[in-house]
Amino acid sequence: MPTEAAALADELLDALGTWTPFEATFTGVPGHDTELPDPSEAGHERLRAKAAGSSPELGRRPIRTA
Repeated sequence: MPTEAAALADELLDALGTWTPFEATFTGVPGHDTELPDPSEAGHERLRAKAAGSSPELGRRPIRTA
């Protein structure tokens, strides 16, 4: 069972993989093998929304590592 910190890290890695799918594939982050980067303003907005969806988790509760 992953810890809360690991779950948050996975969410943030997924958001990063959305922004840089080539690097995600190269480093083994799953789910981005068939994607291309989207440098448009709409692509930036989707990334911001995805990353912002992860951030509240960080401030709402303490992260336990064990």
